[in-house]
Amino acid sequence: LRHERVARTAALLEAGLCADCTAVTSDGARLVFHRPAAGDTLMAQVVCTAEPQLATLRVPSPGAEIVAAGGRGAAGSLDRLRELAEGLGAELAASRGLVELGLLPYEAQVGLTGRAVSPKIYLTVGISGAVQHTCAIEGAQFVVAVNPDRSARIFDYADYGVLASF
Repeated sequence: LRHERVARTAALLEAGLCADCTAVTSDGARLVFHRPAAGDTLMAQVVCTAEPQLATLRVPSPGAEIVAAGGRGAAGSLDRLRELAEGLGAELAASRGLVELGLLPYEAQVGLTGRAVSPKIYLTVGISGAVQHTCAIEGAQFVVAVNPDRSARIFDYADYGVLASF
């Protein structure tokens, strides 16, 4: 259902609604909804006390087993990233920053304002690791990050980090 229909349904049922969730878990007694908050800078855990409870979820799009994604930090080396993606048989993706620069189309955007992915391997190059991006790669089995900034948040999220320029 579209978000508007879910909202109308919740109103008619006098139900609780948590929209734009990236996950739903349980604390054993209640549902816990995980969603972006605070201008998309945090992930909130929302407990809804109303019953029944409804939620809209972001569903990862099916895609390649390997995704190579570039961020604003890879803008100067996009051709190299494209070659790497082709050599790995990977889907080429981007953070919002790279899309905003006009270097890749919106369809390639991974993140809160783009799409979610769940590949076996997610390779990031020049991506800072803002929550708007990492919330959309939670389904990745293995994350490799390449970034020259040792304090980049993506390293906290990655399984393997490479401190380097690309």
